Amino acid sequence: MPMSTKVGFFRLATGEIVELPVFLGKVIIKDFEVEACFIPGDWLLGMEFLSAVGQELVLNFVESTVKLTR
Repeated sequence: MPMSTKVGFFRLATGEIVELPVFLGKVIIKDFEVEACFIPGDWLLGMEFLSAVGQELVLNFVESTVKLTR
C-alpha cells in the first residue's frame, strides 16, 4: 500500500508554528494492523515505545513500507 502525503501545521515548544508533511500509512505487528500518521521529526521521540514493542524497524521508501519486528 503506497503511503499518501498531506501537510499539517504543528506548534513547537517555542510557540513557533511549522508546516510539515504528514505521511498516512499502516503499522502491522503480527496480526494487528492500524492506520497511522507519520511526520518527520526528532528520531528520539517514540524510541521508548519502539524499543518496548520491537527490536528492528525497517523503512522501505521504494516500496512505501514500514516493518517492525520483535
